[in-house]
Amino acid sequence: MHAQPSLERPKLELELHLVRQVRPAVESRCRRTPMRRASTRLGASETWLKLECEQVTGSFKVRGPLALRSLLVDPRRWVTASAGNHGLGVAYALRGVTPSPLVFVPRTSPQVKREAIAGLGATIRIVDTTSYDEAEDTARSWAAAEDARFVSPFDDPAIMAGNGGTLGLEILEQQPQVASLVVPVGGGGLIAGIACVMRALRPRVHILGVQSEATPAMVESRQKRRALLRHTGPPTLAEGLEGGVSQQSFELVERWVDDLRLVPETSIAAAMRWLWREEGLRVEGSAAVGVAALLDGVRLPGPVCVVLTGRNVDDATWNRVLTATP
Repeated sequence: MHAQPSLERPKLELELHLVRQVRPAVESRCRRTPMRRASTRLGASETWLKLECEQVTGSFKVRGPLALRSLLVDPRRWVTASAGNHGLGVAYALRGVTPSPLVFVPRTSPQVKREAIAGLGATIRIVDTTSYDEAEDTARSWAAAEDARFVSPFDDPAIMAGNGGTLGLEILEQQPQVASLVVPVGGGGLIAGIACVMRALRPRVHILGVQSEATPAMVESRQKRRALLRHTGPPTLAEGLEGGVSQQSFELVERWVDDLRLVPETSIAAAMRWLWREEGLRVEGSAAVGVAALLDGVRLPGPVCVVLTGRNVDDATWNRVLTATP
C-alpha cells in the first residue's frame, strides 16, 4: 500500500524568498494601501503614514491568512483565536470555503469585529475570558480534539511573510528613502515580517516597535531575555496587541529590531484624537501606538514611516475617546 501524503507543509523559514513567493496571492485580493505624508510634523522633518487602516478588512491582518492559504493544501477546518482582526482576515481569506473557519474570541473583543467576522461566513465562539491567551488555549484544544488546523495570528512564517513581509515591500516601493519605521507590536509577527524585508534590502533602516503599557509582552521579553509566552494585563484600547509572544517571534525581534518602546493608555487615546483631528483618520488603539510614541517625544532619523494597522474600533469606544478630556 502507498502511504497517504502528509497534510503538513514543509517547514518554512521567514526569509525574503518566502515573502516574494506569497506576494502575488496576497495582492490578488488585497489593496495596495496608500502612503500619505503627515500634514503636521511628528518630530521628524518628514513623516509618512502607511494606511493599512484602509485595507479590505480594515486591518493588515488579512495579508497573512491569504499568504498561508496560497501555500497550504489541507482540507481540514481552520480554527483560530483572535481579538478580532486576525479572525476577520481568516474569514475573508476563506470566504465561501467549506467547512467555514471557526474563530474563538475573548468576551472583550470589539462587537464591530465580531459582526464583521460573522458577516464573512465564519463561525464565532465567544470564550468567557478577558485574556487572549486563554481564548487561544481553548481554540488549540478544540482544534486538537476535532483534527482541525489551528492558525496562529503571528507564530507562523507564512503569516509573518504575508502580514509584515508584503507590507514591507510596499513601503520600500512607495517611500524608497525611508530611514525609520515605527510599527505596533503584539505577538511580534508583523514587525518580524517587516524587519525581514528591511534587513535583506535596506539593512540600515531603523526599526522601532511600540506596545501599550498594558500589553508589554515583547518589551518584557527583551528585558528578561526570554520569550513571555503568556501575558494578561489590564483593559486596554490596544486589544489587538494583547497576549504573549512566541519563541520564534521573540528570536526574530531580538535579531532584527533596533528598539522597543511602551506608551501609556492616555497617549494612545491622544494619538487617536490627533489622527482624527489632523488627518481625518479613524483608527483603533492598536494602530495608534506608533503615533503615540512620536507625540510623546520619540525622535528618529527621517523620513519616518508609521504603520497604521487598522480602523476597526467600536462606536462606543471611539466616542468615548473623542469626548474624553485630554
